[in-house]
Amino acid sequence: MITCTNQSCHMDLNGKQTEIAHLRELNEGEMFHIAEDDLAVIWLYNGTGALSIDMWGGIYMLGNDFLCLSGIHDMDLAQVSEGTRVFLLMIRKTALDLAITKAFSNRITIQAAREILQSQEKDAFLFHWPNSAKLISSMEILIADFSSTYNLQDLVILDLIRLLERILTIKEKDFAPVHSATHSNAVMYVVKYIRENFATASLNDVAASLHYSPAYLSQLLKERLGMNFYQLLDFRRSVVGRNLLLESREPMDAIALKLGFQSYAGFYKFWKKQQGMSPKEYRKKFSQENVKIDRDIHRIR
Repeated sequence: MITCTNQSCHMDLNGKQTEIAHLRELNEGEMFHIAEDDLAVIWLYNGTGALSIDMWGGIYMLGNDFLCLSGIHDMDLAQVSEGTRVFLLMIRKTALDLAITKAFSNRITIQAAREILQSQEKDAFLFHWPNSAKLISSMEILIADFSSTYNLQDLVILDLIRLLERILTIKEKDFAPVHSATHSNAVMYVVKYIRENFATASLNDVAASLHYSPAYLSQLLKERLGMNFYQLLDFRRSVVGRNLLLESREPMDAIALKLGFQSYAGFYKFWKKQQGMSPKEYRKKFSQENVKIDRDIHRIR
């Protein structure tokens, strides 16, 4: 059973408590930043997930895939299947370099550990099963290290170096950088595009920007995500529409326009098909249920 909470490893370096690395489990939609001095290792423990890189594209990952990258990046766990678990290990390279000297006394060991750390490239690499198998045990050990109630700083540093050594060994087998995964980038681009442009999203426009035919792109989405372009768009509009209906007092015409419909009639037809009732009926029914629940809670208090 894999367990993990938000844990950090700190060490006193030059009279100051400095973070060496932190390990945490990511949630769907969570965004995080990788700084120039960071090395990120992302493990998709099970299921499937789409990870956005720098707002323009990304990568589609399967169970037991590892993504390793450094340099400046903005990341977003844009979409995951039900039950998927994703772990992020963020290593501060400069701090780890200093910690190596403090944790180890043998000069040869220090030199070897530093060479492993300095050999980590700025390209992003994606490791699939079975190549990722060598990384799984190292990551599980680190999860146990970070979750321990004991002070295991030196052990964490040793296990971090072991993980980086295994990553380096696999990369030396001529693995291609992740940016060569064209189709995965296209899928992530569309997911991000729909999330941010659901009111005006057009299959023809996004296909043209990717130099794909509309039919092929929609088929690719169906194969990778289980939904074609229009199903993804309808799903996003349903999520946003539900929030607007239940959490705001905006009039129906205004909500229709925000969702990309030219009139309430189009919104009505869409919502009736998706939810089996009109938008007004949906708001009335579920808003009343929410009020009743709130009153029950206050009464219990």
